[in-house]
Amino acid sequence: MNNRNYHIDNIKAVLIFLVVFGHIIEPLTFHPKVKFIYLIIYSFHMPAFIFVSGYLCRLSKNKLRNVVKMLFLYIVMQVIYTHFTINVLEMPNTMQFYVPYWILWFLLAIAFYYTFVEFFDVTPFKIFLIIIIVLWVTGGNQLGYEYSLSRIVYFLPFFLIGYVVNQKNIELTANIFARVFIFTAFIYLCYILISDIEIIPLNWFYGVTGWNDVGVNQEVALKTRIITYMFSALGILFILAFVPRKKTIISYIGEYTLPIYLIHGFLVQYLNNKGTIYAEQTMKQCLITAIKYSMMIILVIVVSIYVYNYVKGYLDKKKSNGDLRVESIKSIKVYEDVENF
Repeated sequence: MNNRNYHIDNIKAVLIFLVVFGHIIEPLTFHPKVKFIYLIIYSFHMPAFIFVSGYLCRLSKNKLRNVVKMLFLYIVMQVIYTHFTINVLEMPNTMQFYVPYWILWFLLAIAFYYTFVEFFDVTPFKIFLIIIIVLWVTGGNQLGYEYSLSRIVYFLPFFLIGYVVNQKNIELTANIFARVFIFTAFIYLCYILISDIEIIPLNWFYGVTGWNDVGVNQEVALKTRIITYMFSALGILFILAFVPRKKTIISYIGEYTLPIYLIHGFLVQYLNNKGTIYAEQTMKQCLITAIKYSMMIILVIVVSIYVYNYVKGYLDKKKSNGDLRVESIKSIKVYEDVENF
């Protein structure tokens, strides 16, 4: 019996594409149009992933086991990415575990969030208090990059909100009136971003920048944090409202967002540092190229996983003389167990 939530799978598929695409176009953000697209993506794609992770966490039967898996993945991937940077990209780097490499902050965040909800009773009122604390703490960036504490704290409210909502709450976004309101508000968000595109810094939504870093006072920084939270919340509502709820072709991609997230970094880093995918192209051609490469990266990883599962299932069948399909499903289950997007 298949108990997958295809709405969630579709959301994860859309978000992982935005992650890959956002990383691919990063070298092009000097152009105002690309910067606008980049800011729209970063305004909600990681908050939405954290939100979905919180929703899935509530369904997890063994949260502490997932914590161990996330920490194990973090250590392994930190070592691999460090060697990749030094030996393949030929860039200086040192082996360290207290500053996560680029995208690996997410693994530490999930480990912390799962531990947090395991020992802390989450209620709407407590989430409100946590948001107030987070606005103050991350506004000044007192936490810094070590162990990605600033990001972990900044994105914590999205995880907790995802943790307390249920399917009935999510289905409210399917209402026609809700969709009209969300769509209108999202268009207005886009208008705000494009109106001030020249003055909005790229790191506005990274969750690591406070008023000490951007040279503004505490009052302005607090307002900025509130605005970024509002943008992120609106983006999450937009995704919940307009992503298909039935099984689609992208639902299969949504089953493997964690391995895609962890592996795509190698390909994106190589293309952006070694490749010439944007050579002698107009900006429009560059964006088309970025879309193509983003889709190729995702498809290559997903197909590789399917091939691995098939081969493993075939070999297991040869050993046990059992049912190939059952073994293949067990193999796929390895990825589902550590899926926290």
